[in-house]
Amino acid sequence: MRSKVKLSLLNTSAVGGGLPDPDLCENEAVGSLSPITEHKDGITVTYNAASIARWAWFGYATWERATFEVLERFVPDRVVLDVGAWVGQTVLWEAHLAKSVVALEPSRSSFRALCWNLAANPEDLQS
Repeated sequence: MRSKVKLSLLNTSAVGGGLPDPDLCENEAVGSLSPITEHKDGITVTYNAASIARWAWFGYATWERATFEVLERFVPDRVVLDVGAWVGQTVLWEAHLAKSVVALEPSRSSFRALCWNLAANPEDLQS
């Protein structure tokens, strides 16, 4: 059984002094949610097809194989700091294994897509 995690988000380009604002995603319009489900190493991840990096999800099952082998070794039951979270490919996967995940993304457009993809995975969020 997977545990719920709290994903703390920080858009460093929007927050003065780099201080986290847990309400940042609530300010991002999710628009129409078009969920698409992908599977990677026994973990199911849903993403919003409207996100800017939809192309990055095609081939997700085999994408960055070496990276996910490292994550499989070090992520379980730990607090993970995902710096450069982009649109959430690793964040959403880590959420299934980690004790908690802190995701940092400085790009406004990538941060918006990350919020959309988090909204497509409400079971992974804990308030």
